[in-house]
Amino acid sequence: MSNFFLQQFNVYMPDLLKLLAVLLVYFLLDLGAWYKTTLKPKFEAYIDAHTTAAQRSAFQANESLLKALGRAAYVYAENVYGTLGGPGKLAQALAYFQANMSRYGLTNLTPDVIRGSIEDAWRQDNPGKTPKVSAPATPPTTSSAASSVS
Repeated sequence: MSNFFLQQFNVYMPDLLKLLAVLLVYFLLDLGAWYKTTLKPKFEAYIDAHTTAAQRSAFQANESLLKALGRAAYVYAENVYGTLGGPGKLAQALAYFQANMSRYGLTNLTPDVIRGSIEDAWRQDNPGKTPKVSAPATPPTTSSAASSVS
């Protein structure tokens, strides 16, 4: 009796997997549409209701500065330290960013935020690629970072 069920299960298994795959794709597409039509507008309305226009403007300005400085740090490291490997260039980019962030009023940024800004600039120049630097890059000491920026 159990052999009969196993044989039937083996016969219908490919069709069941196809059906599950189609249902999963449909669910994910529906989830994306739900996010766009339901969740995102509610989130944006909440942010608009709980922040002032000046706060939203300041946030957007800081975000623009963060992206611009991350881009500048990436380009600096690529041009000046192009012979170094990925971890070395990342360390130099981090040092450049940290040496210059206070000049633009960016304070209290975590190392992950700084690295993310630099990696975002890298991803824009290298679409479809994955960074090979997996370990956290440590910037050089402050004195060497300041002297390399000058």
